[in-house]
Amino acid sequence: MRSMFRRFTAFSFAAVLAAAALVMLPRHPAAQEAAYPGAIWQHVPDAGRAGWSPAALRAAREYARTIPTAAVMIVSGGQVVDEWGDTATRYNVHSIRKSFLSAMYGIYLREGRIDLSKTIGELGIDDNEPSLTAIEKQAILHDVLKARSGVYHPALYETAGMKARRPPRGSHAPGTFWYYNNWDFNVLGTVFERSTKTSLFVEFKNRIADPIGMEDYRIEDGTYVTGPDSVYPAYPFRMTARDMARFGLLFLHDGSWRGRQIVPADWVKESTTSYSEAGPAGGYGYLWWVAVNGRHLPGVTLPAGTYSARGAGGHFILVIPAYDTVIVHRVDTDIPGRQVNDEQFGRLVKLILDARPSTSLGTAAPQTPAATDPGAGAEPRINEGDFAINNFRFGSGETLPRLNLHYRTLGTPERDAAGVVRNAVLILHGTGGTGAGFLSQTFGGELFRPGGLLDARRYFIVLPDGIGHGKSSKPSDGLRMRFPKYTYDDMVRAQHTLLTEGLKVNHLRLVLGTSMGAMHCWVWGEMYPDFADGLVPLASAPTAIAGRNRVMRKMIMDSIMQDPAWKNGDYAEEPRQGLAGAIDILMMMTSSPLQWHRLGPTRDAADKWYEDQIKARLATTDANDMLYYYNASREYDPAPNLDKITAAVLAINSADDVVNPPELGLMEKLMPRVKRGRYVLIPTSDRTRGHGTHSLPAVWGTYLEEFLITLTPAISQ
Repeated sequence: MRSMFRRFTAFSFAAVLAAAALVMLPRHPAAQEAAYPGAIWQHVPDAGRAGWSPAALRAAREYARTIPTAAVMIVSGGQVVDEWGDTATRYNVHSIRKSFLSAMYGIYLREGRIDLSKTIGELGIDDNEPSLTAIEKQAILHDVLKARSGVYHPALYETAGMKARRPPRGSHAPGTFWYYNNWDFNVLGTVFERSTKTSLFVEFKNRIADPIGMEDYRIEDGTYVTGPDSVYPAYPFRMTARDMARFGLLFLHDGSWRGRQIVPADWVKESTTSYSEAGPAGGYGYLWWVAVNGRHLPGVTLPAGTYSARGAGGHFILVIPAYDTVIVHRVDTDIPGRQVNDEQFGRLVKLILDARPSTSLGTAAPQTPAATDPGAGAEPRINEGDFAINNFRFGSGETLPRLNLHYRTLGTPERDAAGVVRNAVLILHGTGGTGAGFLSQTFGGELFRPGGLLDARRYFIVLPDGIGHGKSSKPSDGLRMRFPKYTYDDMVRAQHTLLTEGLKVNHLRLVLGTSMGAMHCWVWGEMYPDFADGLVPLASAPTAIAGRNRVMRKMIMDSIMQDPAWKNGDYAEEPRQGLAGAIDILMMMTSSPLQWHRLGPTRDAADKWYEDQIKARLATTDANDMLYYYNASREYDPAPNLDKITAAVLAINSADDVVNPPELGLMEKLMPRVKRGRYVLIPTSDRTRGHGTHSLPAVWGTYLEEFLITLTPAISQ
């Protein structure tokens, strides 16, 4: 096998490219009409005349002001369509450094100075104690380039999340498992410098930055990060948005710049082809993130061939060949707590793409994701849909002629010989959330990935938007305060109807919920005791909402209703004062003192973080919808009927949760009445996030793993 790989490396990438051609759509024919910037970027003289919508671009700018965006550049046809912020400021690019290194590997591989078939043992790679095992040293450099080395030694420059997700040493053989691994990435930097006998930062300037005319890059913009965890340093760069846009344009044009091939074209294609399933981000290539079936960023479907370089905190180079477009996004992550998450960037990208010309050259509409063939080992597709329930009657006696429930699913339902679905998992969001929230890297990227606890190749996962939330029927659709006054019981009955009548699911393996969704778990257990094998409520208590919990909810509702601008729900503009007060209370409900102090370690940093939070939340919250969110909990009280729950229950809370404080002792009193119940209280630590710990499987996943093993009957492996 290794001799075959050596022959492949020595001659060409043709075999891989031939295989890739079967699954990739043709790229934009940019090579024939490629446009490049000169010494400085050229701007489209009139975006409106070029077909771009000025109003839509303004909407993108306005949204960017509500999140901690520092700079944006939108390049199409080789010219700047729009830009704003500090595009000439050198910010840390964080993990985008890895995509820079990938490009350098392509150059030196072409020149025969790097051999991807060598094992890391042959390359002299070892690390400090505990040093590498003989098996780990069998990983070939090609495995390392794909983040599939199987070496889980501590690494430098890891985030807390990366450390928490790192698998145990020896848990996977080299080449068999993808894990986004800073050890792999740092070793690649060392191997590059040893193989080429030169500095990565010097060679990046000589081989890429200077040839493509980067305006700002300096060798001193690269540094090495060392430390006791590993002998292999990280190599962060600082770079401006306008220079990053040139790098994105280089790849958009298949590695060519004004007729000169800087990076081999076949390497550009190979390195931006997916080799590993990467959850909501799609797939992973050679240090690039790759769109798969339109899946790449939350809230926007991107065309085939799209890929991105990403850095912690919200740094992106998004390359969309089908649209001849590069989008660069920066955040001033030197300021503690500044970050833009994938969902926020996805929304910004959606707004930018909404401004695109509808019929200009090379701007084909996004392709609808095609269904994948499970038999071919393809990744499960994320499906979205709507199910209408006619004349739904609420517990209040009110009726809605047409109740719409929006949902997302992953995977395929499997039935036993009796026709009972055995692998369905219902996951329920919290107050004000949506099912899309579970597609984040920290949640779905942990649980739904291949090998994850809820691997979407094994489970049929259902992510509904609850009544009043997301794309399901809600007051802000038009009825406002005339919308029926729903309760948690109504929400659960609607979910049951969606499953049984809409999705034809007659049994659930698991109901897992966060916050409000956790309270729905308890309602499910009592309302439909035989429908689910297991219930996992995360951050809740199975009793009536009273005390501080109730007072905080009433404060939220009163703050809105007592604002004169609310006008009994018939406002022309959001009642900002009342809504801001409500958001203040909500933020306190879900706060974590330890994490808030880290986000705002100084007076000015805390003030700025709070200001950014309020702006972002005001931009996305409707006052009437929020009123209904909190009014819906008014009749919740599973306590009298806990003995009716027959499903196994794993209830998890965290000690720093303001909404469910452990000092009340509620769970200790109530859980003994649950026949098959277990309660876990997670101590406060630097990994917990107060009430928000419910959305961090990296913190509580081991308990879920134990729980799934105990459920009967077992599902197919």
